[in-house]
Amino acid sequence: MLDPYLLASWLFLLAALAISWQAGNSKDRTVIIGIAIMAGASASVYSFLDYQSALYANLGIDTALLLWVTRYGVTGEKFWPIWFAGFHAVTVFFELGAILLPDDLRMVAWRLGTFWFLPAFSAMAVGLTLDRRRTQSRQGIPVTRE
Repeated sequence: MLDPYLLASWLFLLAALAISWQAGNSKDRTVIIGIAIMAGASASVYSFLDYQSALYANLGIDTALLLWVTRYGVTGEKFWPIWFAGFHAVTVFFELGAILLPDDLRMVAWRLGTFWFLPAFSAMAVGLTLDRRRTQSRQGIPVTRE
């Protein structure tokens, strides 16, 4: 049976990626593609690896994503990558905790870490939408609701 939490999470993820894709420029879209690939890789490791190995793989994937988005945020002129990286850093912290904690607390730390994708992807979608509207208003293009 399909887990409703998992289904809602994937629907939210896909909606945030679609909104971000529409609002972002070509550099943003490169990052969005990378985030989508990393999300797919992160989800698929549980299909191919045992639980402990999957935790280590996820920590590696999410740390690489954190470093990449942070670099994009520091070198770019937009603020959404910094917000995304900040929220994603909490995920990485909890994943590290899930690896270091005893077995009975491991799932709690992992679940707390997975929660933080919601504000991270919200920051990306809202930030890109607001950036697009700000750019359009500066260029004298009427801002339309889509």
